[in-house]
Amino acid sequence: MRLLSKTGAVLALGALVLTGCGQTAQRTEKPEAAGGGAASPGTGLSITTPAARGELDKVTWDIPYGEPSTLDWVRSYAYQENTVLANVCESLLRLTPDFTVEPGLAEFANPTPTTWTYTLRPGLRFAGGNPVTADDVVFSLKRAADPRQSYYTSFTGNIAGIDKSGDDQVTIRLKHPDYAFNAMLATAMGVVAEKAYVEAKGKEYGTPGGGVSCVGPYRLASWESGRRITLERVDDYYDAAHRPKVKQVVFTFVSDPSAIVNSLLSGELDGTYQVPVQGLDKLRAGGSGTLYSGPGGEVQSIYVTGRQSPMHNPKVRKALQLAIDRAAIARTVFLGSATPTASIVPPSAWGYATDALRTLNIADVSGTPDLETAKRLIAEAGDVSGTIILAAATDDGQSGQIAAEVQSAGRKLGLDIQIKPQTTNQIVPLYFDPKAREQVSMWFAQTYLDVPDPLNALPRLASTGGGSNYSGYSNPIVDRELKAAVGSRTPTARAEHVAVATKVLTEEMPVIPLARMNNHLFMNKRLTGAPASFCYLYYPWARDLGAA
Repeated sequence: MRLLSKTGAVLALGALVLTGCGQTAQRTEKPEAAGGGAASPGTGLSITTPAARGELDKVTWDIPYGEPSTLDWVRSYAYQENTVLANVCESLLRLTPDFTVEPGLAEFANPTPTTWTYTLRPGLRFAGGNPVTADDVVFSLKRAADPRQSYYTSFTGNIAGIDKSGDDQVTIRLKHPDYAFNAMLATAMGVVAEKAYVEAKGKEYGTPGGGVSCVGPYRLASWESGRRITLERVDDYYDAAHRPKVKQVVFTFVSDPSAIVNSLLSGELDGTYQVPVQGLDKLRAGGSGTLYSGPGGEVQSIYVTGRQSPMHNPKVRKALQLAIDRAAIARTVFLGSATPTASIVPPSAWGYATDALRTLNIADVSGTPDLETAKRLIAEAGDVSGTIILAAATDDGQSGQIAAEVQSAGRKLGLDIQIKPQTTNQIVPLYFDPKAREQVSMWFAQTYLDVPDPLNALPRLASTGGGSNYSGYSNPIVDRELKAAVGSRTPTARAEHVAVATKVLTEEMPVIPLARMNNHLFMNKRLTGAPASFCYLYYPWARDLGAA
């Protein structure tokens, strides 16, 4: 799970189907979305947008969360960094718009339960023209696993070794089987950078002055700190079917919601992901371009801390969720762009062994309060006295509204919930600092998966000692089933173990899910082609842009 620098950590959910030895991609015919492109079956949401027909000289694209802090792949772990990085630094594997994982810079295989091999595509070259080698891959992966440098080390602790096993092949050896590991190489963790360039730049690598050297449809042309980042297309890009049609992509860092919407309507900005919710209606009606809603699945949740309070009782947590008007939150706070959900990792996160999912009887729900059941659970919980302190950011435009509804729901159950106003900068330490968490009982977080597989999040959120298990929650059934799931080679066995754990978690609620959000994309009417789904942090999406 990753930290979103503006509003917390967010959870992207879609359908993951692993490919490789013993695993096959399950693809279906894609229905057409309204206005063209492919649609997500049964949702009315767009996966892609109509294909581009021609070239453009320049596109100006906004990053609402501000300027990237770095383009060093091992430290790129937020929206602003990865929105840019995905187009200049591709990974060994690739997360696609329809949420499958496929070969990227390399083909992969799983010859033994603890061995993964990656064989480079022939003819790959870095932005400066030098060939990509197995030595570059080994260097890049070891750097991503280095706790002194990398933000990805929570995923690399099971690695026993990374070795060159051929002129164009690298082998990763694991300490024990882990079938959630491979898909992470579709994220920035799997980026291949040029060893000689990175070593020559040292600490300057990934900065405005140091630049980057990777493989992608674009190269970094300039980075004017505080103003813009400019990418230029790579004319000899290795993937002939996706050679970029836009010569230059300029990223701006407008963060004020009103300014973003007005600039999109006027044509000053050509497009953006993460469209401000408050501007959705204006952009739909403005006539300057097209607003697309795609599968996203960021989940607005309540994280519970270890501070002593009634929230440590699972019956209280479940009761509070049932009492909250999640339908009203989806309708009024997120203006209909969200769906109430009952699960920490909603059904949209599952792309394998869906029969196991059906046994859960968990679905996105109406979100209408069920006070009768909630009050029964409170009665069973016993003593619920004590103050519950809810930290809520007052500067993000949404948390305050949600906090008021949560407080109201608690009052109906006899819970004393006190709102502690915070700035976003004051919320951020709650993810990292145990002392900060001692001051509050719970806080809001938007969470998403790095890759859309429940095992990307559940072990850290709900296993005993998990890195994001802030409440100290522990259940031996959950621990046993998640451990077994990670080590299960077949998707069906993996899903069956996840299903057992999920049944428990849906009742005990170590994290309280409220609603999942759609992904929003706006493009000026002169261009098209970008994927509409929430894949853009890792998929080289700008290569698909072009003239409408």
